Amino acid sequence: MGIVGVGDKGEEGGFALGEPPRLLAPNRPNPFPDATTIQYVVPGRSSGRVPVRLMIYNILGQRVRTLVDRELTPGAYTVTWDGRDSAGIQAGSGIYFCRLEAGEASDVRKLVRMRGTSSR
Repeated sequence: MGIVGVGDKGEEGGFALGEPPRLLAPNRPNPFPDATTIQYVVPGRSSGRVPVRLMIYNILGQRVRTLVDRELTPGAYTVTWDGRDSAGIQAGSGIYFCRLEAGEASDVRKLVRMRGTSSR
């Protein structure tokens, strides 16, 4: 007998055998009323810097906001999206996508904004 799978693929980030590692953790809270925290990993060798872009898109694929656009050293990072677009206007309730591009790697997560609700 061998190993069939590892992890539970649950919300906490388990993975099945052969599944590529995720660069984006699930945002917290999700759904969110006002702001949400996004944790991400920049892969690579510890001695170099990697070009990183983290963007929020709406359901139509339109870029709402760019949260990160710079070179970073490999490691774990956290950013908070305040629910505003690039013009500073509050985005409406709905489904959004967070896309991370880090060097040659990329990842996408779904975010749900529900204004006027509590995350408790």
